Amino acid sequence: MKRFATKWGIVNIVLGVALIALAVVAQLATDWMEEGVRWVVVAVIVVFSLLRFNRDFKHYKDKNAQLILVCELVLALAAALVVIPAIGWQTSLAIGFVLYIRGFAYFLIMQLTGRKSIFRNFIIYMVVLTLGAYVLFSGEDFADIIQWIIFALIVVYGAFLLGYGIRDVMEKQKQKPKKEKKPKEKKEEKESK
Repeated sequence: MKRFATKWGIVNIVLGVALIALAVVAQLATDWMEEGVRWVVVAVIVVFSLLRFNRDFKHYKDKNAQLILVCELVLALAAALVVIPAIGWQTSLAIGFVLYIRGFAYFLIMQLTGRKSIFRNFIIYMVVLTLGAYVLFSGEDFADIIQWIIFALIVVYGAFLLGYGIRDVMEKQKQKPKKEKKPKEKKEEKESK
């Protein structure tokens, strides 16, 4: 958990409060979140597609599987490029398209290479393929749902930083040695001497 926060408690508190305040303002008072959704979706598609491609391309030695992976990467990056100038429903289409081609590519590679899949992976990719098809072909706009999910993630992370920072500051307060105060001598004792 420490790797998700800074090592300074006060900085964590300030960042946590700032993230929560920014998320609330962006969601409720402005249209920043609507604009931000597109860029978050583009970043997620590009980063996960590149990471996935890098890992799978090294894993599969079959030329057909590598060709499928290259096609999947090109299509995912094209979907990300379509989202940049898009509004609303095109963001949902891009997400559905990327999910669908990820599931389809997995099943196609398993079929062409003759590999057996772990049952858990089979179920996961079946869900990914089905979810992608639903998002792609349902005609619903999922931009608002994505917007609220991003809002919730930012608020949860801000609360985590805030709580972690408060805990860190409280622990440091307990660890500080308290200076002992010398008791004041009573005037009576001084006069008697």
